[in-house]
Amino acid sequence: MKILIAPWGNPSSWKEVTYRFNEKEKKSKTSLKIIQEVIQPDKTIIIGLDTLAEKGGNYQEVKLDAKNKIKGYADEFGITNFDIIIAPGIGVFSDGEFHGNALDYYYYIIATLTLKLLETSNNITELHVDLTHGLNYTTILTYRAIKEIMEVFAIFKNVNFTAYNADPYSKVVSHLSINTVEDLSLIPTPFTGKIIQERPLEPINLNPEERRELFENKLKNIREIDNSALSAFIGALYNGLPLALFRFYPERNKLREVIIRVLNIYEEYIEVNNEGKLKITKKLEMAKDFKVYVFAYMISALMHNLNLISLQKKEVEISEIKNLKDSLFKFDER
Repeated sequence: MKILIAPWGNPSSWKEVTYRFNEKEKKSKTSLKIIQEVIQPDKTIIIGLDTLAEKGGNYQEVKLDAKNKIKGYADEFGITNFDIIIAPGIGVFSDGEFHGNALDYYYYIIATLTLKLLETSNNITELHVDLTHGLNYTTILTYRAIKEIMEVFAIFKNVNFTAYNADPYSKVVSHLSINTVEDLSLIPTPFTGKIIQERPLEPINLNPEERRELFENKLKNIREIDNSALSAFIGALYNGLPLALFRFYPERNKLREVIIRVLNIYEEYIEVNNEGKLKITKKLEMAKDFKVYVFAYMISALMHNLNLISLQKKEVEISEIKNLKDSLFKFDER
């Protein structure tokens, strides 16, 4: 299965040019159209920003406004078979102000892309990313997030990674070539993070009452996760310890619920002011620990999907150890 991912800025300013790719030409306002036609992905994912929104009484309405804009442009450009992710952005624009932490975009797409990609994890053989229309920080953060995710996927299955970027646009050119800036079979790379602060969200703009509500109630069930066991599980893959993988295998579904809950709490604490120009203030920021929860879930889900480990065990048959060695630890000769 081929997956194509593209971060988009604001399509309203894109100009129509003729794109060239693999001896094919296509007149369009986006490079994504010709890349779709040439590589024929099974699924395309467009990552847009909430900064596209111009209205909304709450954050869900803000996201919906941004999503409708992305969908309208994608339909206009002839993009087919696509999903849309609306991620948190920052910046001051003519239609609105968006305040927060730029890295929230990175953590948000790691989580949302992981949840989407795990739906078809057994079948992904190629992942393509078009970086042409990314907005400054989103380009590098998208590339970084996708590559980190797929390097873990590559432990379980060979995955080819290809990144594209078109020639720079200027008013004096009518043709732009699509350049392949990276094309490689990903090196399997275990995740090495660990739980540090024991909370996936940090307050940046909360009053005392909101802070108390967050830590005493909202994040209460998240604190039930055994963080030491989670770190041990992640370390077992990195250090090649099959018995520890069985012993510390986490409650997979609970981890998924935690990820979704963190995303919901993050959005719940986004303040929307729609008096005149739209003003969005993120009162929380995503912490490094959130990434650990996501990758722990990713690893456990991939093991489950490939029938390697599905539940925690304290006693393990030697045949299960051999199966894990032959199926999983082949990525590292040690």
